[in-house]
Amino acid sequence: LRFQIDVVPAGFINVFLNKSFIEKQIGTIASKGVQLPKVETKRVIVDFSSPNIAKEMHVGHLRSTIIGDSICRLLETVGFNVLRVNHIGDWGTQFGMLIAHLYDKYPDFMNQPPPISDLQAFYKESKKRFDEDSEFKKRAYDCVVKLQSYDKEILNAWTMICNISKKCEVSKKFKTRSGETVRLLDLLDEGIKRASAKLDEKGRAEVHFGATVLCIVSR
Repeated sequence: LRFQIDVVPAGFINVFLNKSFIEKQIGTIASKGVQLPKVETKRVIVDFSSPNIAKEMHVGHLRSTIIGDSICRLLETVGFNVLRVNHIGDWGTQFGMLIAHLYDKYPDFMNQPPPISDLQAFYKESKKRFDEDSEFKKRAYDCVVKLQSYDKEILNAWTMICNISKKCEVSKKFKTRSGETVRLLDLLDEGIKRASAKLDEKGRAEVHFGATVLCIVSR
C-alpha cells in the first residue's frame, strides 16, 4: 500500500505514507523534476484563517492559516486562479458593541483616527457596558441593524475596526484580501433576501418575536 489512514477518537485523521513510495517519488522528482498535471484553469475560492475581530488568535487559527495557504499555493502551482478569502469581520452583536463604544469614546473618529492600540481591551470595555447598561445595549443593537443595512458611516466604523485588528505582516505574507470579505457578505446578504422572499411566497416563513423564521415542523 502507498499509505495508511487511521481515524482516532479525538477526531483526527492520521495519514501514514509508505517509505518506499516516498523514496520512489523523491527519486523521480530528483531525476525528472516536478511533473505537474494538466488541469483546466478554473477560479477557486479558499476561505481560511478568519480569526474573530478584537480577540486574540489561538493555535486553531495558526493551523487554518498554514493549511489554507498551502492549499492555495498547490492550486496556483498547477494553474488554478486562486482567490484567497480571509473573513476578518462579520455583522454580529460584537460589532454593534464595538461601534457603539467607538462613538462614545472617540466621537470624532471619522475625522481623527482613534488611538486604539489594544483592541481586545477595547472589546472587553464594550462587552462590560453591554452586559451592565441597557441603554448602551439598545444602541449596540441599533448599530448592528444599521450595519446590516449598509449605513455608510457605520460601515466606515466597521472597516476601521477591521483594519485595526489586522496584522499587516500576516496580510502581506498570505496575500489575503479583506476587501473580498465585503463582496462575499454582499452576495450572502443578497442570497438571504432571495431565499426569504421565496419562503415567504410559499408561506413557509413566519414572524416570531419580531424575527422572520422558517417553520420546519408543521403546525
